[in-house]
Amino acid sequence: MKSIETNRPFKISIDAIKSILIDDKEKSLISELKSSVFNKKDIVEVFNKSLFKDTYDWNVPAKIIDRYIIVKRKNIVLRDSQNKNINKENLYIINTKKTLKSEYKEIVTIVNDYYKLTKKVTNCESESVLKNLLIAKSVNFTFNAEAVAKANFSLAAEFAERILGWYFSKKEERALIIDKPDILSVDEFERIKKYMMLTYSLNTKELKQYEYNDECIIDQFYKDKNIIDVKDQLLNQFFNNNYPDDWYENLYNITIEEISLDLPKMFSDWIDNKLDSETFEKLLKSDNLSNIRCKINECLSRYNSDNLRRVLQKDLENRYLNIDKIRSNMTPLSKSVLSDPNKGDWEVYEDALINNWLDTNDCEDFYFFARNPKLDIKRNAVCAIDFGTKSTVVAIRDKDERLLRVGNGNSYSDLRKEDFENPTFLYFQNFNEFNEDYKKRIGRPFTKWSDVLVSHEAASKFYDEIDDEKSYYATFNELKQWANTKNRHQILIDKSGNRVKLNSYLNLTSKATFDPIELYAYYLGLYINNYNNGIYLHYTLSFPVNYGVKIQEKLLNSFERGLKKSLPPSILSDSNIIEEFEIYAGASEPAAYAISALETYGLEPDENEEIAYGVFDFGGGTTDFDFGIERKPKDGRRRFDLVQFGKGGNPYLGGENLLQLLAYEVYKSNESEMRRHQIQIILPAKGRMQSGLESLVLENGRATNEAYTNMRILMEVLRPIWEESEGYLDEFNEGRKTVKLYVEQDGLLIGKDIPLTVNVEELRSILEANMFDGVNGFINQMMNTFANRNLTTYPIHIFLAGNSCQSKLLQEIFVKALMEKYNDFLNSNSKKNGNNSILYKLYPPLGTKFDIHSLLNIFDTKDEKMRLSNILYGENLSISDSLDRVRTGKTGVVFGLLRSRRGGKDIRIINENITNENEITFPYYLGVEYDNHVFRTVIPKSISYDKWEPFEWADEDRFELHYTSDDRALTDSIPISETESIVCKIKKCDIDENKKVFIKRIGIDKIQYCVAYPDTFDNNPGEADVYNVKLGGN
Repeated sequence: MKSIETNRPFKISIDAIKSILIDDKEKSLISELKSSVFNKKDIVEVFNKSLFKDTYDWNVPAKIIDRYIIVKRKNIVLRDSQNKNINKENLYIINTKKTLKSEYKEIVTIVNDYYKLTKKVTNCESESVLKNLLIAKSVNFTFNAEAVAKANFSLAAEFAERILGWYFSKKEERALIIDKPDILSVDEFERIKKYMMLTYSLNTKELKQYEYNDECIIDQFYKDKNIIDVKDQLLNQFFNNNYPDDWYENLYNITIEEISLDLPKMFSDWIDNKLDSETFEKLLKSDNLSNIRCKINECLSRYNSDNLRRVLQKDLENRYLNIDKIRSNMTPLSKSVLSDPNKGDWEVYEDALINNWLDTNDCEDFYFFARNPKLDIKRNAVCAIDFGTKSTVVAIRDKDERLLRVGNGNSYSDLRKEDFENPTFLYFQNFNEFNEDYKKRIGRPFTKWSDVLVSHEAASKFYDEIDDEKSYYATFNELKQWANTKNRHQILIDKSGNRVKLNSYLNLTSKATFDPIELYAYYLGLYINNYNNGIYLHYTLSFPVNYGVKIQEKLLNSFERGLKKSLPPSILSDSNIIEEFEIYAGASEPAAYAISALETYGLEPDENEEIAYGVFDFGGGTTDFDFGIERKPKDGRRRFDLVQFGKGGNPYLGGENLLQLLAYEVYKSNESEMRRHQIQIILPAKGRMQSGLESLVLENGRATNEAYTNMRILMEVLRPIWEESEGYLDEFNEGRKTVKLYVEQDGLLIGKDIPLTVNVEELRSILEANMFDGVNGFINQMMNTFANRNLTTYPIHIFLAGNSCQSKLLQEIFVKALMEKYNDFLNSNSKKNGNNSILYKLYPPLGTKFDIHSLLNIFDTKDEKMRLSNILYGENLSISDSLDRVRTGKTGVVFGLLRSRRGGKDIRIINENITNENEITFPYYLGVEYDNHVFRTVIPKSISYDKWEPFEWADEDRFELHYTSDDRALTDSIPISETESIVCKIKKCDIDENKKVFIKRIGIDKIQYCVAYPDTFDNNPGEADVYNVKLGGN
């Protein structure tokens, strides 16, 4: 025995690891041998006395024989038919007797029954035709001659009486009738008549039934007509055991030698290496185990081999190389991983470690190379994750930076841009199976891709089965929305019918509770940490600008658990290594994007220079704004400082939200059809309920299966309009489209073809209006932010981020709104601006370019065209040919995350949007309903925490508090219906028309209010009642 060095790949014997195949759910030779060959004890019987031995030479140590084999002699009974191939001279015979052959036992049973019925009738004192027939035709060993003569006389007299009766009465001759004797039951009478005409054929050696009516019986038994064949014998000839000699065979009482083999124990010890393979094979070669050997060879033949260990090696090879294929749909490892001394496999190492196989004998020809995962730790590397609403992007930085494919396991396929924007999708086919497997192992559990799909394949399932209600509830593609929505509960039903109930994200307190974000992070981890990439211990995660500290910490914890679950168990068990593991909040999503955009567009500042930027991040769920500057730090601690001092956004301006609005608009436009077929749909977040549709248009909290399904179907039908897909106008050119929508009938979803009117121009108008609100909010927030900053450096570089910003409609709206504000600003600030006439510079999403000609044609005058041409970035960027390194409107975030990583000393983030308590600034504008039913801001969100601000007069016992995070609040242009509201009560003792309500922010979703006289209030409520309110509870 020798101890193995684990700091390099090392050999592990096939014998040592074969036991892992025992419980493998995939079919293998081991499992087949266990179930069909070594499944029970076997008995070998030796009949030839010349082969009896006091001891057998098994060519193995006696102590092994005693463990599995017991030899003893015993007496048994043997028939002639059982020993046709055995020479009787070789048998140890104690005595011999004759016995009936088994094939005649059924006939003997019938004969015995016939005999009993015959004796029952003939022993009866009363006379009958049947009795006399039975006696008259009997054989001499059944009844004596006197009884037979008497019976014949009685029958003759009975027959004569019937003849005379016919003669004198001149009536038709009466046939002799066999009446049922009283002593017999009807069934017994029927049986005995049947037996009387049942014969044994000497030719066929089988029973033969003749007709057994009264006439046939009398003809045979009295008139001696012999209607049966001469080669047939009546069964009464066999009475009193008068059977032919050929019905008998010899019965030998003999002594044999019995060899009892404990095959399950032998197999179990071989599997567990208590019995070595060489000894195991010697035992199998014994003549007494030839039957077992034949069964093994039969199993081996199905694997096209006759070598047991070679097939085991093949089985194990198949298992190890395909583990990640089964687990995460990744390309199987190459065979060289197991056979190359410079490679080796992690899973072989883990099995060797857990089963104590690190001390082993020489492996001869049957072995694999194991590899300690510690050899593949990328200690100097970092991994960045942009966890997005619709898609997630992952990038790693080791020697350089590159994107990772997630969910597309074919490592040999050509790179596509789509490979790096991984849909944030989970698809549950069998959650219970997955969850059970997930909990069985601390790291890299043997879960199955067939139970839970993620990313591209999950999204494909979802869209391919768009009208399948089961598919809808088996899919979870709103992970980020669920995480950031308070009190949102979710029900998932996998394709197998298992129900999974999710509480709101912040209320998931137990580690044992299912967390879909942890699960998604686990799958991301499998694609990050694997044999081809190595193991990463350092992660940075981006967040939207409006995520508070609690939700950030919760998400970091979920990702930490999921990513750790993707690591090998030996890594997780090493406290020194796992101490190095870290995941931290990096730059916010728009700030990370700004880092990439500033670098890619060549805008990074020189000494004593500041570059102002604004990011309009138009995503799938919301739109985020971020404003700041980049500069060279005076202390020289970093290459650049990125200072964030303004943020905002529009919670409703997201691609999926806009699609819901379009679907709802089409629904309302076809109201009569929807009513007629009772089609239900959900109410979008920004949708307004229409009177009369309350039973069909349902809010999220009470929506039905069919309402969700119909919304999803309409969204997918209208997606080409939103995404401006090629040829989308032709698809809707007739303004009509038939779509299958669903109603519930008897618990089932029934599809109905609904003809819909689709007005593309109206839908584009809705898109335009919503985009205008978002763009206008951005520009107002930008102007307000930089005005408060007293910015002197121009232009402000505006970066369009997110795939939704590729929309031509959005770009046109942005250009129009920006030009309008720009012209106003130039007219009113010409002196302040001095000679710098370019205030803004607008940039397309990274990886794309503006259609300059189309955008210029929006305007008529030469001056406007000239001004716009100065605003628009129109240069052609040189883009790397390698798709895994290209910065785009989506992937730019992760590359920015990598540049702002800890320890990189590249870019320092100075986030002035964070308070001293490390919390983001208050996200809501507080206000009231004003003229024309619009929201009017009373307390802007720029006011700091813990400061009392006047709000409303306390002249009633309540007041309405409206709040919104939408930056349109800066211009008092939000319909009051698009804000949230809460009714706040005032105690009777506090009602006073001279008092005012004062409000203080104490958390990102918590406020306090009190009532005081405005003239004397000194920012301290004293003994006054303080009321607490929680916002954003819906």
